[in-house]
Amino acid sequence: MKEVITIEMGDEILVECDFQTLDRTEITFGGPSTLNEMCLAFLFYYPRNNISSCMGYPDIQQIAHALGQEASDAMEGMIAMNYVEWNNETIKTAEKAAKEADQIVMIKTIAELQKNESGIIRDIMISESGPCHDISGRLGVRHPQLAANLRGAAAVISLAFSTAEIFPLPLLLLTQLAFTWLLTSSQCRI
Repeated sequence: MKEVITIEMGDEILVECDFQTLDRTEITFGGPSTLNEMCLAFLFYYPRNNISSCMGYPDIQQIAHALGQEASDAMEGMIAMNYVEWNNETIKTAEKAAKEADQIVMIKTIAELQKNESGIIRDIMISESGPCHDISGRLGVRHPQLAANLRGAAAVISLAFSTAEIFPLPLLLLTQLAFTWLLTSSQCRI
């Protein structure tokens, strides 16, 4: 990530990853196994909500049908993928079907209760508002020094995410603690 972005109520996040599995002779499916392709995103947010994890994947039956295969359930859909003659055209068809198919979404709460829903992947549109460069006004900060610290923190985050360096864990924990203090302080209107 090269710049700080603001996620507002009603916004959605879509994570897409590219993989290279040319060394495999069998079909690779998406999933949580080490043999599967997976795309993980660790998001830090405030205030906390009642979600501990969220996993989504396209309905494999719809993809199988788009590829001309018969499938009455998810297992048959996965098996049917072995009978597809894969070439550039079928790959493009499968990618389009995966984007347009209903998405199975599993949401786990902090208490590990699971809720299953369905969703869709919407077309990505450019938002009307740009990234947040001065969040102090929205947080109700009254002290100019704290406002300057918040602007400086935003710049540091932007620079930190644009480097390829790996930071030691204690530094990351200290940074997280500092941001937590800043958010708490601004909410309490020091």
